[in-house]
Amino acid sequence: MKKYLQTSMMVGLWLLGFLLITHSAQTQQITNLGEPINTKRFVEYAPAVSNDGKTMIFQSNNNEGKHWRLYQSNLSESGKWSTPQAINSINNFQGGAHYVAGPSLSKNADTLYFCASYDSEGKNRDIYYAVKSGDSWGEPLSIGSPINTNVYEGFPSISADGQSLYFMRPDTTGEVKNLKAKKQDPRKNKDPRHIKVGDDGKVTEYKGICYTLYVSRKNASGRWQKPEALPNVINNGCEKCPRIMPDNATLIFSSVREGGKGDFDLYMSTVDVKGNWTVPRALDFANTKGKDQFASIPSSNEVMYYNSKGRRNDDIFKVSPLPDYLRLQKYTRLEGRIIDSLTKKPLKAEISVLVEDSTNQNTKIRALASSPDTDGKFKTKLRRGYKYALEIKAQNYLPYIRKVDFSDNTKDDTLHILESHIALPPAHLDHNIRLMIINEDTKQPVEAHVKVVNITKNRIVTLNTIAKGGRYTSQVESQSEYTLEITALGYDFFQGNIDTRKLNRGQDYEATISLKSNANKLILNIVDSETKKKLNALVKYTNLNNNTSEAKPVTGGLVNLFLNRDSKYTFEATAKGYFFKSFEVETDTLQAGQVIELTIELDVLKMNAKIVLNDINFASGSAKLSEDSYVELGKVIKLMENNKAVKLEISAHTDNIGVYSRNMRLSRQRAQSVYSYLVKSGIDKKRLISKGYGSLKPLVPNNSKENRAKNRRVEFKVIGTDRK
Repeated sequence: MKKYLQTSMMVGLWLLGFLLITHSAQTQQITNLGEPINTKRFVEYAPAVSNDGKTMIFQSNNNEGKHWRLYQSNLSESGKWSTPQAINSINNFQGGAHYVAGPSLSKNADTLYFCASYDSEGKNRDIYYAVKSGDSWGEPLSIGSPINTNVYEGFPSISADGQSLYFMRPDTTGEVKNLKAKKQDPRKNKDPRHIKVGDDGKVTEYKGICYTLYVSRKNASGRWQKPEALPNVINNGCEKCPRIMPDNATLIFSSVREGGKGDFDLYMSTVDVKGNWTVPRALDFANTKGKDQFASIPSSNEVMYYNSKGRRNDDIFKVSPLPDYLRLQKYTRLEGRIIDSLTKKPLKAEISVLVEDSTNQNTKIRALASSPDTDGKFKTKLRRGYKYALEIKAQNYLPYIRKVDFSDNTKDDTLHILESHIALPPAHLDHNIRLMIINEDTKQPVEAHVKVVNITKNRIVTLNTIAKGGRYTSQVESQSEYTLEITALGYDFFQGNIDTRKLNRGQDYEATISLKSNANKLILNIVDSETKKKLNALVKYTNLNNNTSEAKPVTGGLVNLFLNRDSKYTFEATAKGYFFKSFEVETDTLQAGQVIELTIELDVLKMNAKIVLNDINFASGSAKLSEDSYVELGKVIKLMENNKAVKLEISAHTDNIGVYSRNMRLSRQRAQSVYSYLVKSGIDKKRLISKGYGSLKPLVPNNSKENRAKNRRVEFKVIGTDRK
């Protein structure tokens, strides 16, 4: 009986496990595409699927010479992929390529981008494209300079709007950030799998070829511009295979980085409308210990195709449904028409698209135009999840501002039409507004933000216009009442009314607006730490409460700054030939108008001079730099760019907790992480060395938690300079 119960329990647990596994598989089901796409003998690689999901182009060595070639398959109405056909116009160009790889299809699947080597020795690998004519692909055309260079450019990915091209180049720094690494020579085209995984399942070492991801964008004339490396939040490990999704915003790429499952894993990052990328997220539902690469998602957003290890070789897989976090960004098409308010004729106008942020500031992200040739019409696509403002200007007409709220990202609107027309009044009906904005006490001009709203006609005249030098001018209609709102850093908010119904025709409105200061005055003295000589310098400061920043030159060692009350500020003082210095000021304990004075001493960049950066941080027991470390290291980069003769030793230190040998190893790894970041950011490695001292050189005794925190640090010491 006991044995029966044990057997029953085992069967029950097995069934429960089976049900759980089945349920998990139903959440994201991964399927090997099988035949006719995948084969047993050959490798199928780098799938690119068209936006409509009906065409797949991939690379394979399924040919007599086992060269990489491009193949195309089409999806039938029954949902089956056709037998792949070689694209001979591309594969056999100039007598046959040694290497054709990394396909990417344009939005309408009429242009194919790829990388290839058509030279006789197969060494020069560049990016090409081919245009479709009917059912056939034309001959390859080099994308040319400035994208192609004398080094390797590979695996392009074209955005759906055709304005951005992502690709990769070999990483030449010789290091994989945060990992031990030995890189192969990219010219040998070898990428051996040498992975070490720690007891926690995280990658600790990689040996292979690494790449840096780039993007080139077209200018207004349609020419490709000089490529730029994607920011460090993406190029933070060992990258490969960028793929931009149909929403022009979601980038899926492969990376070997700390925390990965093994070889190259898939990660995603999304760029916002201002161009800022999110911290990459691992696609753990698809990642394995092997190489997971080349994601492709059709615009239906229902399935993802990608590469992973099959039974024998790399195969093409698909996974569906996709998790919510991988849902592509939504867009709404916006249309409008601009006319003369009197004649009703279409106008030539300039339309600036601005996006609002949490501080109600507006950033221009796009420029549009209308003209009589287009019947005054304009159109654009705007991403959901944001609030926008359209600033419309036409010569000899009053400006017009229209707000559009697309912040609800749950809606699936595809078209939003503004009112039947936007009527701009001719400027000759106007009154001029002339304002002088000054400090109530000092009578000095104040640079302020001005907003004018026609409350009679419910129309914004100017939105967040900056009154430079305290002067503001604008034109307004007659027979209307307006509200005037003025904001300036360190001053009380001002609101007033202007009534043009009380003005004679053609009469201007002139006024001086006095703003009451609520700021605290900060007097900064910048001096040499040894001689106390006053220095010409630059002070950058940021209000952490509203994330606004300013920079002020310091002449003769003295500068006066005005700080908002109840705020926290970070400061950075820099001067050529000196270490920079960072410090903080809080005004929450100060009375309104209270004046404070500080003297900041800068250390000369001379031999053996040291600086400790307190905000270079690592996770406990790790050599991985925290995100806030990049801000501080950016200052070091600027310092070295402005002082070309300076060479630095990077030294990392630990406290005395733990095993001595481990602390030594950890400190060396941390110093190396900083070194790698600086080199990857453009600093010549000949100007840097890295050393780890473990717990050998404490600043203070390791007898308290606070002291141990001080001893865990990264220092920079001058080991070369033109000053003694």
